[in-house]
Formats: sequence, C-alpha cells, structure tokens
Amino acid sequence: MQNVRLSGLRIRSPRTGAGFLPEERRAIERKLKEGTMKGVVSTNALELGIDVGSLDAVLISGFPGTMMSVRQQAGRAGRNGLESLAIMIAQANPLNQYFMHHPDQFFARSHENAIVDVANPYIVSGHLLCAAAELPLREDADREFFSSSLDTLLPELVSGNLLRRTSRGWVYTGRSRASGVVNLGSISCETFRIVSNGQLLETMDRAQAYREAHKGAIMLHQGETYVVNEIDLETHTIRVTPTDVDYYTQLSKEINLTVVKTLGQKVVAGMKCFFGDVEVTEQYTGYKIKRGDMIIGLEPLSLPPLSFRTKAFWFNPQERSEQK
Repeated sequence: MQNVRLSGLRIRSPRTGAGFLPEERRAIERKLKEGTMKGVVSTNALELGIDVGSLDAVLISGFPGTMMSVRQQAGRAGRNGLESLAIMIAQANPLNQYFMHHPDQFFARSHENAIVDVANPYIVSGHLLCAAAELPLREDADREFFSSSLDTLLPELVSGNLLRRTSRGWVYTGRSRASGVVNLGSISCETFRIVSNGQLLETMDRAQAYREAHKGAIMLHQGETYVVNEIDLETHTIRVTPTDVDYYTQLSKEINLTVVKTLGQKVVAGMKCFFGDVEVTEQYTGYKIKRGDMIIGLEPLSLPPLSFRTKAFWFNPQERSEQK
C-alpha cells in the first residue's frame, strides 16, 4: 500500500470502494493502534467502527446526511477518555451551508431513531441463520419470535445449503461463520472479485461493482490507479490494469419506481398520501470521462438492470388552479 507523507505525518492514501481484504483491514487497524500510522483516509465504512483508542482527531468531509452518522464518525476519536477533536468541513450543497450559517440548529439536533422492519425477509433470514448457529431452531418453540417467516424462509435457506433439519431442530450448515454471512452494509450476497495480473485486489457487491468497476471505469485501490478492462457477469470477475491518467469517470444512471401494491392512503392538508410496496429499478446507461469539471468524453454502457423491492411513501401534489 502506498504511503504519503504530509508535514512529517504518515497516512494511508485515499481510495474508493469498501472491499479491503481482511488481512489488509487488520494491518491498518494494527498500525493505527501501534501508532506507526498517524492517520487514515476512509469512506464512511469507518463509521461502523473499529475501536482504536489512540485516535485524537477526526475530519468529516461534508455533512454525512444524518446526525447519527455525525456522532458515529466523530466518536472514532477520544475513545481512550482523553480530549479529542472533531471537525466537519462543509461542502457547497445547500444543507451543508445551512448548518454553517445556523450552527445552533446543528448542535441542538438529537440523533435519529433507528427503524428496523422486523418482517423484512432479508433481515429475518440473517437472524434465522445466526440463531440456528447458536441453538437448533424448533418451529413450535421459535415461531413466536419469527412468526410466519419460518414457513417461507426455511425452505429457501435449506435449498441454499445454509440450514439442515436434525432430530433436535434446524441447524446452521454454512461453510463460514453465520455472522460472516450476514452483511451489515448490503443485502446483496453476490461478490465480485477485482483481479490485476492474477492478483486479487479487493471484492465488491454487484451494486458497487456497477458503480465503480464497470468496463472503462478508472478506479483507485490503495492509492494506485487502475482501468477496468472487463467485467465478467457470469464468473463475477473484474479484470483491471494499472494505469496513469489525468482523468476520471463518472457513472450515469436512470432510476424507475413502480408501485406494486398500495397498503394505505389518507388525505393530509388536501393532498393524497400513500404507503405501499414498490419496485425500484436502476439502469446504468453510460459514463462520462472528465478532466476536472470538463467532460471530455461520453461512453455507453450495457449492464443488466438492478431491481429490488421495498416499501415507500409517496404523495400526489395538488394542481394549483390558475388565478383569473
């Protein structure tokens, strides 16, 4: 991994993607704890939290979107109980600038409440796997915890060779630890391998691979620049080559939302509001080649669409009648 020296400080150079190999993450954590590395540039993946008690300061690049994230990121420093410093560097967008001009609004805000849909099949299936790894699941005794999800999810987990029925109940049979199967950052179970000259650089899920490692993309890994030569959707392999260019790529996509089922509706202040099941489809149509803020090229992309179902709230604004 390339190192950079700034005013005598040794830091890890920035990168895109969150697919560090386990041994790389452990090495970074170890060097931070030992004090041989004085700083690290990270995506918000660090927010979820390595516990390095010796960190003294955190620089947050722009408002991360929620106060919960602000507190999580700022909380990486000062975990040893000593004085610490957290600085948020505002960006140019309206929300960042609003907080810069109204700091009282920023510091008076409490963190948001975490909301989890306990009936979400992606979440419940993870709980089932972890529970079965601790003790055998019994349909009669555990139905009160998982309700009707047992009937629909158990056959799917069995077909995926993750659960097996025994005389004591359902037990976990996956090859890796159950907690490792449950991804806290993504619901996708597909993993793409980034390979350069036969060497595995990192891994990504499908959505991240589409965003950052599509064919022609310029991607960073540990401070080094690579160009993506091929993305094999069948073998989940992405082949890249080291390069040295003065431009970068920016993806273009279209998002379509389809209402599957309306679960409820009401009128609020004369406006019709709805809640229900929707399907979201993301279609990546091409990418821009940019040097600074200038577009120097446009290239098309042909990638299968990404679709997922979720729940959403929407409303129909009233048409304003023209004044005569």
